[in-house]
Amino acid sequence: MARALLRRLLLFIPVLLGTSVLLFMAGRIATPNPSTTALSIFATPEAREQFIRERHLDEPLLRQYLLWVKDALQGDFGRSLVTTEPVSEAIGQALPITVFLALGSLILTAVIGLTLGSIAGLRRGGAFDRLLSVVTVVGVSVPAFFLGVLLIHAFAVKTSVFPAGGYVSPSESMSGFFESMALPWVTLSIASICVLARVTRARVADERVRPHVRTAHALGIGPGRTNLSYILRNSTVEPTTVLGLQLGFMLGGVVLVEQVFGLPGVGSVALYAANQGDFPVIQATALLAMLVFMATSLVVDILHILLDRGVARGV
Repeated sequence: MARALLRRLLLFIPVLLGTSVLLFMAGRIATPNPSTTALSIFATPEAREQFIRERHLDEPLLRQYLLWVKDALQGDFGRSLVTTEPVSEAIGQALPITVFLALGSLILTAVIGLTLGSIAGLRRGGAFDRLLSVVTVVGVSVPAFFLGVLLIHAFAVKTSVFPAGGYVSPSESMSGFFESMALPWVTLSIASICVLARVTRARVADERVRPHVRTAHALGIGPGRTNLSYILRNSTVEPTTVLGLQLGFMLGGVVLVEQVFGLPGVGSVALYAANQGDFPVIQATALLAMLVFMATSLVVDILHILLDRGVARGV
């Protein structure tokens, strides 16, 4: 196991290196002269020259890249070209909101997706199984932004059960926090719940007809113990892998969901920066998303190895 994880970690190095090069070069191509974005059109030539010197833009491209990497490793991504605020501070303020959004959606996905898929798999061919098949197809097909608008209309405009948007910090009001995050959590998790439910259903249904399960029934082992010990436990590997990969899908969805519900998270920061041509912020958020996705991939690999060995050993 240690050797496999070491190989994965070593593979991350060229991926991170390549990503950093692409992000840096994209920034230079998109904004060859950042002073035009950062400074007023009435700025003097002296002010523009000072701006270029302070950001080492007059130095060779390779040195600029090395300085950028050095600062990034220290958590310094420079300053926003639009607000002049340190990029790390802007992301640090928005990051908790995105983390709460992603974790809440992931928990909903795991609890509901695994539960529905397991029930459908254990009752393959039944009414619940057929109903779930239809619902999951619809759930995967509906775009997140459209679903968010429907939920706002149903639960905020028509019934006022939840707020239509905005964010309440847990430190301000725990009940207000859950109310403000309920609709975004559902919106972001619906598609992932449907995917996980279908994968879990297929895996459980396949495990249910394996020889060792029929042997357990022949030996007189009760259905409850058979379902838990011989079917559900042996069906955990693939759904766990899919659950981890869904976090990567959610990273793409947070931008839309945060916009629909007015959440000031990292997705909103990145979208605003893209509209303003604020490439230091875009670079930092893109690199952060890559790091999160790579870390998730590593955790999924670890869980896959542990669960696969656990199932094989019957532990």
